[in-house]
Amino acid sequence: MPNEGTIVHRPRVYGLAGLLGAAVFTLSLVVLHLARTEVAWTRDYVSHFANSPLGWVFASSALVHGVGNLALTLGLRSSLDPSNPTSPSSEKFASRTRLKARWILRLSASIRAAACSATA
Repeated sequence: MPNEGTIVHRPRVYGLAGLLGAAVFTLSLVVLHLARTEVAWTRDYVSHFANSPLGWVFASSALVHGVGNLALTLGLRSSLDPSNPTSPSSEKFASRTRLKARWILRLSASIRAAACSATA
C-alpha cells in the first residue's frame, strides 16, 4: 500500500483509458458519417461535423479523445519515471538515451567538420 502523498503508477490503466478514448472518437466518426451523408469522408474535414445539429457528438468525442491522449501521456511518463519502482527498464532507457545523444552530437560534429573542410 503506497504511503499517503505518493503517486500511484498505473501505466496499464492509463493505456486502456487512451485506447478507450481513441475507440470512442472512431466510433463517433463512423456514427456521424452514417447519420450525416452530406459530409463526404474522402473530401471533407471531420471538423465539418462540429457545425451540424449533431455537433455536440463530435465535440464530446473529441474531448474524450483528448482525455485519452492525456492518459497515454501520463502512462508513458509513469512507465519511464526512474522513481517508479514498477519500471525496472527506466534506468536502462535513460542510459541508452544518453548514449544515443552523445553519438548524435559526435556525428554532427564530424559532419560539421567535414563540411567546413570541404568549403575551405
